[in-house]
Amino acid sequence: MEIYERGNLSTRQPQTQAQVRTTPLVLALCLYTTIAKATTVAVDVCDVQNNDAADDACSMKSALGGSQVFPQLLDTFSPQGALYVHYYQITVGGAQQLAPNRVASKPSLSMAFLRGPQSIPGKQMLSKSYVVICIDFQPKTKVAKPIWLQSGMKVNPNNGAMSSTLAPIIPYQAPNPQPGTGTHQYVFLVFEENSAGLWATIRSKPQARASIFDLFNLKAFRAQTGLNNLVAGSFFKSTHP
Repeated sequence: MEIYERGNLSTRQPQTQAQVRTTPLVLALCLYTTIAKATTVAVDVCDVQNNDAADDACSMKSALGGSQVFPQLLDTFSPQGALYVHYYQITVGGAQQLAPNRVASKPSLSMAFLRGPQSIPGKQMLSKSYVVICIDFQPKTKVAKPIWLQSGMKVNPNNGAMSSTLAPIIPYQAPNPQPGTGTHQYVFLVFEENSAGLWATIRSKPQARASIFDLFNLKAFRAQTGLNNLVAGSFFKSTHP
């Protein structure tokens, strides 16, 4: 049996019953997809309940928001997990005042993502490589200097420990705020590494390589090296003793 739509029967093609039944289904699926895309929003870590990583990331977001890191270093900060910076007998909690001698040795790092390692989003995050940068930021002069830059960082799915088999681009330099420069803020940031790798990117872009050691600008460096996805962060303060 053939069903005809209203109109000029001589110019319209006949529709079968199967086509008539299928058309509303296709339209419904298209409508659902459009609505789903339109209503997808980024999750704020401070809105996530009963999640330790989200609680810690939210606390750090609040601490950074009250610092001079905004807007001089970062325009926005929407962490996807919590970064833990471990010095000897100290885990940085944000906005702590630490004497230089307490942070002289390179810290160990660990990450906790909002989703567990068995979830699909968790597995995706664990499969990626990350770049860690520590910046000595002087709010008084607005000078930023990288004192640690490490690429190829992986996150251990069992304990969250971060490690890399690559040599650091900038080996860790002990914080050493000079007299008269006021309180320094030492900011740790974790970025998703691009597919080419930061080492290769820097080698191919002399301007990016030069900026690491002279007149460093984080926003320009990110644009030059494709460090678009800021995953997590932490910071502490220190002054000359």
